[in-house]
Formats: sequence, C-alpha cells, structure tokens
Amino acid sequence: MKKIICLALLLPVFVLSALPAWGAISDKEFFALCKRGSAEDIRKAIQDGANIGAIGGYRVTPLIVAAAHNTDPRVIAELIKAGADPNKEIDSIGINVLTHALFTNPNVEVIKELVRWGATIDSAAKSALGNRELGGIGGTKEIVSFFKNIKTWQEASEVCKKGTSKEIHATLLLKPDLAMQDRDGWTLLMFTAAYNPDPQAMTAMLKSGSNIGAKNNQGETALILASYMNKNPEVLQRLLWSDTNVNEKNALGKTALTLARENDRPKEIIELLVNAGAEGVTVVSTPPPVQQATVQSTQVSPLPAAPQVKTEVPQPASPQPQPQPQPQPQQQSGSDVFRSGPEEIYQ
Repeated sequence: MKKIICLALLLPVFVLSALPAWGAISDKEFFALCKRGSAEDIRKAIQDGANIGAIGGYRVTPLIVAAAHNTDPRVIAELIKAGADPNKEIDSIGINVLTHALFTNPNVEVIKELVRWGATIDSAAKSALGNRELGGIGGTKEIVSFFKNIKTWQEASEVCKKGTSKEIHATLLLKPDLAMQDRDGWTLLMFTAAYNPDPQAMTAMLKSGSNIGAKNNQGETALILASYMNKNPEVLQRLLWSDTNVNEKNALGKTALTLARENDRPKEIIELLVNAGAEGVTVVSTPPPVQQATVQSTQVSPLPAAPQVKTEVPQPASPQPQPQPQPQPQQQSGSDVFRSGPEEIYQ
C-alpha cells in the first residue's frame, strides 16, 4: 500500500519533468519554426524554453531542419549559440548537419555560416561530390564551387599545421583560398605560423601571396602567433624578413614582444623581436654595476673625514670624549639598500 502511495506521489513529478517549460512551444512547433522562422523568432522561442535538443523523425534535430530548409544564416548562429552542435548531430542514416545543408539548402551563406562554426564535411558529401550529384539534388553551382573550395581549404589547414614544405607546395597547387578564415578568423598562414616548425614551410606560404597583415578574431597577426606559439625561432625570422609591422597590437593592446615575454619564450625569440625594432617592453640585460652604486652612497654619507677623527681620539683631558665613529655599519647599510635594486627593476 505504501509503495502505491509513493508511486502516486512521484508520478506527477515525472510527468511534469517531461513536459516543456511553462510558456514554451512544443517540439513540433519548434521544428516548424526552425524550418521557416526568422532569427528573432528562434531567439525568443529559445528564451521561452524551446527544446534545443528535440529529436524528430529519422532523428533530425532543430539544427538539421534549419540547415536543410531555412535560408537565413542567422538562424544557424542562434541555434549553435544556444547549444546545438553541428558535428555531433547526425540523423538516423548517418548524415550530418553540413551535408544536409549542402544537399537541400539553396543559400550558400547558410553553408558558410555552418563552416564558420566549425562544421565538417562527412563521407556522404564527399561521395556526392565525386559522383557529381550535389548540384543536381538541390545545390546550385555556387554551392558546388564553395563546397569544393572549403573541402580543399580544410585539408590544406591540416597540411599547414604539420606538413613539410614539399607537402605545402603540393597543397598550394590545388589553389585553396588563402584569404578564407574559419570561425576564429584563422587563415592558412596563421596555422603555419603558430604550429609548423619548418621555416621552409613558412617561406612557401609567404611566396604564395598570403596576406601577412590579416588578423583573427583576437586581433592577432601571423607574426604575433609565431612569437608566442611556434617552437622554432627561424619561423619568426622568416616573418620578420617580410614587410610586416613588428609593433602591431592584438585586441587587448599587446604586441608580439609583450606576448613573447609573458609566455616565457626563449631568449632568441626576444632578441629577434628587439633587433627588428619591437617596442613597448624594456629589456634589462644586466643589473647596474655594484661598484658605481657603492661610490654614490659613500658620496652622500654624512660621516666626518678620517683625519678629523684621528685628531679627536688622543685627548685624555676631555671630560666627555667623543665616541669614535665606525664607518663600517654605514657602508653595509648602503650595500643593503642597493641589494634589492636589481630585483625591483625586473618586477
């Protein structure tokens, strides 16, 4: 009897937890909104408690529905910012979000928005491209062209990170878009500058016509990234040989030299930047000479001269003889004061 009563009390809790939030639209209504609604409609529905993780027939999600049918790229951004994952949401037949967009969405800007948020191409899309089915199924020629370019760019980005100069030369023959940036604003040159320790790889990228002044979302150029991320100083040297601003600042107002020192980069990195004219950080190579500071403290010492001390000591008739001055404590005091000097300079 007690068990029945407990179950009766707990049942409303389970039922209420399965229902959408008070005032939220149903999953069916949210799917319809993702298909044709505006970004403002989607944002309001999410704020009111719409289920971003809803699962429909064939295991489609709100993001899959939007990618396939909604021509407003801002809708994609709203759903992803709310927690949708373009790479983890896959339908029951194994098709991911970007591939749905490639096959059915007529607006290339939706596909570009997915790519900016890190969406990757799956094997189904690659197969469709190989069979030349993509354009005939629903994609326009512009989408097919962009798909080929982004496929080449994504593959090129991996080569730029760790490939040899020969591999990068081979990749450049495929003509990836050197000006394209991912959702973090990174270009192919930036990947090379940050991760590839081969200076010849950097030379190949610079000769390809890459924009050395481009900035990512943090305001960082390829030079700034190399200064605090790349392990090989020679990569930084190749960038410094190019026509680049060594004192360019990122979004936080920090230069390559500032970031190099903050990240404890090797002495060679610091020297390269300083010799190239980097400004904004004072580099103290050696502490001031101790001898010079000791002489200065002796010059300002109030001690009486040595001859005067000797004339006063031998007077036995004096009722109150003057105590003999001891210069040693004063000299030690001057040394003690200076001993903290170099440490304060580095602080």
